[in-house]
Amino acid sequence: MIGERTLLRYLPFPVDIAALRGSYADADGNISMEEEPANLEAFALALAAHNSGGKVIVQVRSLVERGRLPARQVRIPGALVDAVVVVPDQQQCHAFLYDPAISGQKGGEAAEEERKGEGREGFEASGARAVIAYRAARELKENAVINFGFGIPDGVAKLVAARGETDRYYQTIEHGTYGGELLDGALFGFARNASCMIDSPSQFDLYSGGGLDIAFLGFGEMDGAGNVNVSRLGGVTVGPGGFMDIAQNARKVVFCGTFEAKGVAYEVSEGRVRIGRYGQVRKMVEEVDQITFSGRQAMATGQEVICVTERAVFELTPEGMRLREVAPGIDVQADVLDRMDFAPVVGGEIAVMPMAAGD
Repeated sequence: MIGERTLLRYLPFPVDIAALRGSYADADGNISMEEEPANLEAFALALAAHNSGGKVIVQVRSLVERGRLPARQVRIPGALVDAVVVVPDQQQCHAFLYDPAISGQKGGEAAEEERKGEGREGFEASGARAVIAYRAARELKENAVINFGFGIPDGVAKLVAARGETDRYYQTIEHGTYGGELLDGALFGFARNASCMIDSPSQFDLYSGGGLDIAFLGFGEMDGAGNVNVSRLGGVTVGPGGFMDIAQNARKVVFCGTFEAKGVAYEVSEGRVRIGRYGQVRKMVEEVDQITFSGRQAMATGQEVICVTERAVFELTPEGMRLREVAPGIDVQADVLDRMDFAPVVGGEIAVMPMAAGD
């Protein structure tokens, strides 16, 4: 108990070995990360292992002479490094050898020209993902500090890039990146032409301290109290990543995901959504299998909580999750209420869910 709050205390544990990666090492073992797509927790891990009496081993692309690395490019000082392994053909990531735009080394006019052309390929998401992205994007506010989670939420980031609006918001990723064009899929966590790259622990200081205005996150299950589960699905425990740190401290949380899962089929055309086949797995459940996000805690701290699906939009109220909007073409009773294991709050007129920027 600290003050009036009951908190968890996580005890430290010793780290025996930290196996890390950088770009270059000098003769003193100083490590630069100038060609890496993210700093992540490299320094923190090196510090933890060193202070535990463990070993710090760093893989780099090549060695350079003493004094060749500018001090501001050194991310891990040689005092913490026990061994360096040189791999000359080290790739920047699994997908390609090296791209200076990913490591933040391309700047100035070249980067600005790429930013101007971000929208040239258009918004590639389609079907339910596009419906969710368009509606969720309406929750954006000018100059907001925002975070995008993995999966369907990154459709919002793609839409922002396609519209050429990356400069209207402060986009962040928990890996430590600010701005630029956020990448998705297996490259999630990277950004092209980022405006800033810091260490991941410092980024989480921003999140834990309440510095996020809006977080766009996915969800596995949701119940009528606004509890969300992303950590135990189908009886299998999965890692929630930074979900809890981000979700519980953002001023507004916009959960983005399909209404059902496994086998569901949609048809999205002419501004309407039609369900061709219902899913085998319900995501709106009576009680979530595990609470990764607490609706009760959200209400206590004054968070705004929205859930955007391809069929309907819900918002958390003191009475529970309220059905706020329904997409055109969706039957409220058959496609929404009958496909939920809890009864949402339904009061007054249910609005028509916007399907595109101009709706």
